[in-house]
Amino acid sequence: MTHNPAPAHRGHPAPDAGTAGPAGHYPVPVLAAAVLVAEGVSFVLVGSAALWLHGQPVPVGDADVVIEPDGQNLRCLGQALDWLALRPRAVPPLRAFPALSLASVITSYGRNAGGSTGSGCGSPR
Repeated sequence: MTHNPAPAHRGHPAPDAGTAGPAGHYPVPVLAAAVLVAEGVSFVLVGSAALWLHGQPVPVGDADVVIEPDGQNLRCLGQALDWLALRPRAVPPLRAFPALSLASVITSYGRNAGGSTGSGCGSPR
């Protein structure tokens, strides 16, 4: 899976309080998806965050992701969510993820909705 976010200058909407994150040009949910990438989680970004990265001028309220259900990937996701979740006890147990059609997790980056469909967690070295 390739994660190549579009450059901020390619037709992205101007940042405003509802869509811009601390980095200035990226909505907060897009930054949350970037954390999953950095943690080695394999997923497909869908919904408004994906449209925004492709240059569509849409507000981004959450990061909708479809997670690769491989065991190692789920462990990476679990580690990432343990770190990201504002309420870690509200995160479904890893063994439940393959059977879930939707899981919503509130993070310090906002709401991230993940659906289920490497060699290790963390950034490739």
